[in-house]
Amino acid sequence: MSAVLSPDPTLSLEEAYLQQLGLRIRAQRQDQKIGLEGLADTVGIHRTHLWKIEKGQLNAGIYTYERIARALGSRLQELLPD
Repeated sequence: MSAVLSPDPTLSLEEAYLQQLGLRIRAQRQDQKIGLEGLADTVGIHRTHLWKIEKGQLNAGIYTYERIARALGSRLQELLPD
């Protein structure tokens, strides 16, 4: 997986967690050369929904994160920040 940036230190703990999770999703997607729209279609969500998840601006349901992980050929636990 490519380098994952650190979350903004001015964010709350929840915001920082969502941002880190989104950065990990984006890094895996880009490493696999999958477009935003392609992954969104595979997962069954709108591309703007996925964009907000990757930006850490949307706290999606656990099942959505699981579908994203599977579409990336990964396990959800591998995407979750420590």
